[in-house]
Amino acid sequence: MQEKHADNEGVSPGTEIVMLKPSSLRPHRLNAETYIFRPDDDKEEVALGEQIQRVGIIEPLVVLSNGTILSGHRRLRRAQLLRMGYVPCVVRGDMDELSQAEILIFSNRSRQKTPDEQMREAAVLEQIARQRLAKQQMLAESGDKQGLSREVRKEIATKVGMSAENIRRGQRVMKRIESLEAVGRLTEAKELR
Repeated sequence: MQEKHADNEGVSPGTEIVMLKPSSLRPHRLNAETYIFRPDDDKEEVALGEQIQRVGIIEPLVVLSNGTILSGHRRLRRAQLLRMGYVPCVVRGDMDELSQAEILIFSNRSRQKTPDEQMREAAVLEQIARQRLAKQQMLAESGDKQGLSREVRKEIATKVGMSAENIRRGQRVMKRIESLEAVGRLTEAKELR
């Protein structure tokens, strides 16, 4: 990654912002799996581009030391369209997949999301919770046949902005959509979305 240093004003003490070439950065695989790609002419994307053109990138991208983006996929896309030579980044040390996933989901908390995106976020957060429980050897004690306590499910629901019951219903619908797509019944699957 080719870098140059930036002004660190307004950033947490001890956090250094570096300027990296957009071409040295790459998207995190989970971003494409969780969030729908929005076309360049989407009104939110256009507004973001206009803001960046006016005042620059206000919030630095968060990247791993290998250039994988944890936060800032949309900002990077706009910077590329504006042909910016460098973008401000905070480089995080290498971290485990669970922490990467949590940061990626958390950094999209204010983004306008479709119900599909909310359900994918809930699935990722549930997977993180299950893996953390398993690491702590609490899975068998949780009392939930799927391994998550009611409190953990409520916390996940709060994080994605839905009720726990709506998440359960949505997950059933998503499973039905996946099964329809698997057998080639795409029209029916699309109707459920």
